[in-house]
Amino acid sequence: MRNQISGGTVDKQILPAPELCLAELKRSDNARALNRVYQSDTEMVHDLAAAYHQIMSDLYRVGARTIQLNRQGLGSQQGRSITELGTQVSREAVRDLPADLCVQWHVTHGTCYSA
Repeated sequence: MRNQISGGTVDKQILPAPELCLAELKRSDNARALNRVYQSDTEMVHDLAAAYHQIMSDLYRVGARTIQLNRQGLGSQQGRSITELGTQVSREAVRDLPADLCVQWHVTHGTCYSA
């Protein structure tokens, strides 16, 4: 990755934040299938965190030093529940990552359209 950028430029990878993944997993049609695999949210949070940790570790290995997790503000009671689960995923996912890897979160409010 580093040989693709010019000097002084920071390479950054942008990923969807865990909350976006969780929002999709918790939709009613997906939640039924998810409940057949996981007996509790704790198990699911652990596995999702492990997946995010692996992705960030792999990106670091190939040169990424900044990873941005993008999420949209979620309203409603379900949104608060997803935000809480996403926070748990994020905290577990960033444990023991290299000290020089910057992981940042970007929260957008509203909808963006591109043409």
